[in-house]
Amino acid sequence: MASSLPGCSSGHYDLCFGQYVYPNGKTYTGEWKEYTFHGKGTLTGEGKTYKGDFINGKYHGKGTFIYSDGSKYIGDFKINTRHGQGTYTSASGDRYEGEWKNNLRHGKGTAISANGDKYIGNFYNDLRQGKNGGINFANGDFYFGDFDNNLIQGGGIYNKANGDKYIGTFIGNKFKSGQGKETIPGIGVYEGGWKNYLRHGKGGTLKYDNGDLYLGEFKDGERDGYGFFENSEGNIKEGIWKNDQYLGTEKERKIREARMKAEELARIKYETIYTACLLDRSIGIDMQVRELKRAVENTCEKIAKNPSWYENFKYNK
Repeated sequence: MASSLPGCSSGHYDLCFGQYVYPNGKTYTGEWKEYTFHGKGTLTGEGKTYKGDFINGKYHGKGTFIYSDGSKYIGDFKINTRHGQGTYTSASGDRYEGEWKNNLRHGKGTAISANGDKYIGNFYNDLRQGKNGGINFANGDFYFGDFDNNLIQGGGIYNKANGDKYIGTFIGNKFKSGQGKETIPGIGVYEGGWKNYLRHGKGGTLKYDNGDLYLGEFKDGERDGYGFFENSEGNIKEGIWKNDQYLGTEKERKIREARMKAEELARIKYETIYTACLLDRSIGIDMQVRELKRAVENTCEKIAKNPSWYENFKYNK
């Protein structure tokens, strides 16, 4: 390391260039002022090395710090802290280049993970924060938008490598939460509410690439509730949907439910009368004899299907 200062001599370390080895093994080689590191110098010890500017014994100015784990920082220092512009590379291969404040990433910067993900945007107290940040993911996906407390949160655009595109709100690193618009090549475009990555809520619009159109309610990713559907040929279905299936108009749905309820009550009535009849008619009969058993069963089947008022009163309890 070149210096314009004269060499230090006879243990005199003031306005000179020299080396001092401490009892604990630390070694400083560089410029001195009043027995303190001041100017250009290199300090090594405990597996760490700093080379750069010193002021009054502190890292201050431009420098390079190599840590004991192999990580490395090159850039600005202020009173022993990373502060200003600098580049940090971790031992695992993560890399950050940008602004620093009090040893933390703070301001504009670029962070590249060891896995290849790349973030360009703002940091606040070491966390991704603010608007207009972007991530190029190693898998080919891309996000641009808001960040909060290191998470993808707020409004943004997410383009997937397979061509899917989502524009809308994000909550806690999860896209498709809140209101948003998704374009799926080969399927169509959906715009409306989302919940847990699925189409959910009222007022959704799904325009299919084949010309079909659905307007209405969604639940857990499926058409569910009241909706309007028109296919590419102009055929219309308007009414109630369930689990992505059209059930008909509200009136048709009520008629269907009433019919199903009546059928269920009839089934229960039949089974009740038939079972009670078997118990009653088998008294004193050897049901091990197949002909006798079948005769009783046939009689009870007829009674269960069309009971008289008395048989209904006797068995349907």
